[in-house]
Amino acid sequence: GDPAALQDQILRVAAERAHLVPGEDPPRDADAFRAVLDRGRGRLAGHVNEVAALALAVLEGWHGVRRALDEARASPAFRDAVDDVDRWLARLVPPDFLLATPEPWRDELPRYLEAAARRLGQLQGAVERDRERIVELGGWESRLGALRALAGDRPDAGVAGLRWLLEEYRVSLFAQALGTREPVSPKRLRRAFAEVEEALRLDGR
Repeated sequence: GDPAALQDQILRVAAERAHLVPGEDPPRDADAFRAVLDRGRGRLAGHVNEVAALALAVLEGWHGVRRALDEARASPAFRDAVDDVDRWLARLVPPDFLLATPEPWRDELPRYLEAAARRLGQLQGAVERDRERIVELGGWESRLGALRALAGDRPDAGVAGLRWLLEEYRVSLFAQALGTREPVSPKRLRRAFAEVEEALRLDGR
């Protein structure tokens, strides 16, 4: 993408990390705004370096997956996996990936990309198992899409958390050795989806 746009993303995320406290209301007047600026001024440079390093790790991971995709395309048997990872990669790393990915999941992006690269590198002899996982994940993605439609514009509906729980599940399926941020399994997914579905139905009454 555009280097200037990436730089803007880095500065915006760094400013947010330096000046804002999670869960705290944003400043509503000039005095509160100045207080927020003063509080984070000394931390800003460190956060800029931190976010820039994260951006570099994500971009390196992205290029690693692209190289693995190019290699996998040489085998027609890998087509389903290649198409699945292609679609997934576009969702995970859009041009505004730093702004589009919320905390705390932004820092997990390099691990998700490493899991995808390992998946592609281990397709030989595992094509059928990979296809079964594509079908399973497709079912979860369809269910997530239905929940997004049900939630509409309602904030904090719990749907966003399900998306990242699915990303952790992908890691557990394709690169278990990398570990997951939290325990995840089909049972855990079923329970989490059911809880959000029930909450949305009750809220919509």
